[in-house]
Amino acid sequence: MSLPNQLPFLPPQLENYLDACWIEGYFNETELDLLNKLYNDSANKRGAEVSDQGIVQPDLRKSTVAFLEPNSEEARAVIQKLGQLAIQINAQRYKFELLGFYEPLQIAEYGNGDFFDWHSDFSAGSASTRKLSLSIQLSDPEKYEGGNLQFQINTNHVNAPRTKGTVIIFPSFVLHRVTPIIRGSRRSLVGWVTGMPFK
Repeated sequence: MSLPNQLPFLPPQLENYLDACWIEGYFNETELDLLNKLYNDSANKRGAEVSDQGIVQPDLRKSTVAFLEPNSEEARAVIQKLGQLAIQINAQRYKFELLGFYEPLQIAEYGNGDFFDWHSDFSAGSASTRKLSLSIQLSDPEKYEGGNLQFQINTNHVNAPRTKGTVIIFPSFVLHRVTPIIRGSRRSLVGWVTGMPFK
């Protein structure tokens, strides 16, 4: 029995898909100052982990992090603004089924020699609900060298903008890294919009 040459129907397609996209200057100085203050004032700073089991893996990731709960009163307006952007970009480019922020948002600080090697944000366990990853640049680009957020797109390494206030959005399964800091320090807020497992 021979198989048909094509499907009896054409599945929906994504005409505007991008491995990563960004909106420069989406957050203003007042909002960024608030996020930096929340990091400075945080009592829960700790070494970055690479899984929800609390695993520290310094050959993969070296930085310091603090967490913002989704119901944080001070950060609520920023979180809502970030969520609105995620919904808009998702409707334009990805059409994932999203539920919202399930995990606390994370502010990461990369100091001299810190880095996060190639990885994806999607994996087993709680990370299997991650659909969209978001990163906000919190530092002035002149204040550090290195520390580029890069994406692996086929054989190309693509740098995201370093402009303060820029939001970078990408599917959580896309490979990315933060290159080692050579001078100064870099901060970013990262979060993951979740949904039911892909199917």
